[in-house]
Amino acid sequence: MPVVKRSEVGSTMIEVLVSVVVVAIGLLGMASLQLNSVKTSFDSAGQSQASWLAQEMAERIRSNNSDAAEFYIDAAANNASCGTAPSVYCGLVNGIGSVDSCTSQQRAIFDVWDVFCNATEGDELYASAADMISLSDFSIGCDDSDVTDSNICSRGSLIAISIEVAGRSVVAEEKKNRDVQIYMSL
Repeated sequence: MPVVKRSEVGSTMIEVLVSVVVVAIGLLGMASLQLNSVKTSFDSAGQSQASWLAQEMAERIRSNNSDAAEFYIDAAANNASCGTAPSVYCGLVNGIGSVDSCTSQQRAIFDVWDVFCNATEGDELYASAADMISLSDFSIGCDDSDVTDSNICSRGSLIAISIEVAGRSVVAEEKKNRDVQIYMSL
């Protein structure tokens, strides 16, 4: 009868099962970390996109009449649900600009809708901008620098553009929305 040396003895079934369980727990932990990483990455991308939208809105406010800030505040408050398209199109139509024929109020209404709500079919840029970030809410406010005049938002005032983005990552068993704010002065 051959003598079996101790170094040639194989693993028992229990040792193999314990090894498989340890490796499985490690892989599940890595998968969980990967999933959280992906969710956090989506949140970060959403915040970057919201920041881009807020910057776009700030540029449009700057390009309009400086006394038109109150129109932007009203347009954001009235169209926060993106329910209605503007009655006057103040953008480019087939390369022809209709901006010059719009009043400051019409342009403000169009700009708010175009930046935050426009999801035109076939328009890759705008269809993805607000839709990608799961836009929850947006607002435009003003800290008036001169309350003695009749303007709601006088020159030198601070304008706040706020965008709330629905979060995907879970913190303390609750999804948290993210706020992006940009301040600009007139």
